[in-house]
Amino acid sequence: MSVVLTILKVILWIILILLGLVLLLLLLILLCPIHYKADVKYAGKAKVGAKIRYMIFSVKILFDQETKQLDTVVRVLGIRFKGGGRHKNHTQDITEEEVQKQVEEHGTSYDEFADAGMDVEDAMSETVAEDTPEETPAETPQDAEIAEIPTIALPEETDITYGEPEEQEISIDSSELLDTLPEIDEEREAKVNFVAGIIAKISDLIEKIAGKLTAFSGWLWDKADEASDKLDEGLTKADQKLVKTERRIDRFIKFWELECTEKTKVYLIKYIKGAIRHIAPRKAKGYAHYGFDEPYKTGTVTGYLSVLPCMYQKKLILAPDFYEKVMDVDVSVKGHIVLGYLVRIIFNINLWKTYKAFKRMNAANNAANKA
Repeated sequence: MSVVLTILKVILWIILILLGLVLLLLLLILLCPIHYKADVKYAGKAKVGAKIRYMIFSVKILFDQETKQLDTVVRVLGIRFKGGGRHKNHTQDITEEEVQKQVEEHGTSYDEFADAGMDVEDAMSETVAEDTPEETPAETPQDAEIAEIPTIALPEETDITYGEPEEQEISIDSSELLDTLPEIDEEREAKVNFVAGIIAKISDLIEKIAGKLTAFSGWLWDKADEASDKLDEGLTKADQKLVKTERRIDRFIKFWELECTEKTKVYLIKYIKGAIRHIAPRKAKGYAHYGFDEPYKTGTVTGYLSVLPCMYQKKLILAPDFYEKVMDVDVSVKGHIVLGYLVRIIFNINLWKTYKAFKRMNAANNAANKA
C-alpha cells in the first residue's frame, strides 16, 4: 500500500510541475511585451525599415522603393535566418575568368577586346556570327530527276463542233382552235373576279383582327389576375416583415436598456480608448512636412495624427502645408504591446452577462418564430 501511495504522490508532483510550467509559459506569453520599431523616409521614393522583437524571436524587414529591394531577417535566440530573401531586378554578373574562357574558345584573347575598347558580350556575339557558316540549300536527288524529264510538245487545240438536231416546224391552223373555244365575256369575268378577291381579303382581315383582339383581351385578363395575386402576396409579406421588424426593434431596445448592457457600454468605450493608447507608439522623433491637393485633406490627416499620444514629442516636428502638395518625411517611432493588456477584456463579468442575455433573447426569438 505504501508503494502505491508513493507512486501516486510522484505522479501528482509531476502533474503539478507540468501545470506550473504551462502556467509560467502562459504568463510569459501574456506579460512579455512585443517591442516594435519603424523608420520611415520619403523624398520622392519610400524607404521603410521595421523591427519586431518578442521574447526569443525577432523579425527585421527593410524595403527600398528606389532599388525595389526587400530584405527580411529572422533571428531565434540570436541565430540569424534569412526569411523571404531579396527581391531585386538585376542581371547575373559574369566573372573575368568565365569571359576569358568563353572568348578563348572562339580563338581570340580577352586582352584584344579590351584594347580595342569593345564590349565583351558584343564582341563574343560577332565572333559567334563569323564562325557559323551560311547554310545553302543542297540539291536533292528528286530535283535532279525532275531536271532530266524531257518536255513533250502538245498539239494545238482544235475546235470541235457538235451537230444540233434540226427543228421541226409544226403547222397548226389557228382558226380550228378558235372554233373550239366557247365565247366568254372576258371583261365581265375580270370585274367579278376583282370584286370577289376584295371581299375575300376584307373577310380575312376582319377574322385576323377579331382573333388578335380576343387573344389580347385574354392575355390582359390573365396579367390583371397575376398582378392582383402578386400585390396581395407582396402586401402580406410586407405586413409580416413589418411585424418582425417591430419585434426586433422592441427586443433590441430591451437589450440595450439592460443594466449589464449599460455597464458593458461604459467599459467598452474605456477599453477601446486604452487599447489605442497602448498600441500607439510611445516615442517618436524626426520631422514630417506634408501637404495634399486640397487643404481640407491636410487638415483631416493632421486631426487624425493629433489623436496619437506619440505626436506630442519634443523631438518630433510636424509641418502641415495647406498651400501646395509636398511630402518629405523622416520619422522614427518605437513602442510595445502587452498581450495581457488586450486579453483582459475576456475577464470582464458584465461582458459575459451581456452575452448570456443576448443568447437568451435569441433563443426566445427562435422559439417564437417556430411557433
